[in-house]
Amino acid sequence: MKRRELFGLGGVVLLASCGSAGKPRPVEPGELLAVAVSDGLTVVESGTGRRIVAPAATLATADRRRLVSTVAESGTSRVVTRDARTGDLVTQTTVRGAGRLAAVAPDAGLVALVDGDPDGRLETTIIVAGPAGSGTG
Repeated sequence: MKRRELFGLGGVVLLASCGSAGKPRPVEPGELLAVAVSDGLTVVESGTGRRIVAPAATLATADRRRLVSTVAESGTSRVVTRDARTGDLVTQTTVRGAGRLAAVAPDAGLVALVDGDPDGRLETTIIVAGPAGSGTG
């Protein structure tokens, strides 16, 4: 999957790609594009424009094969890992606390969630979660 950034403003979409200093190569039909939108990160199939994964406040693994997101649910956070190519659910676990996703391991085996205001706080609880649950530090 190639990484491309798309920013939408009304009906206008600006495409910016990272690549060589020369002319960027055209996107091939059927390529999957990681797209940052106002709702978070999504994956779009370039040939059809179909969203493979619904937008969410998401982090991708270093190899872009997995997308990890959290859903706050009454004092807990559900950590959801999806396959970036298909959107299929790979794993999910529920952890105590309503943390926001801060980091993901390269293989998505562990994630770090933090609480508090990202703009300023005196202390931060870090929740490290894997498939079996969580611990705090």
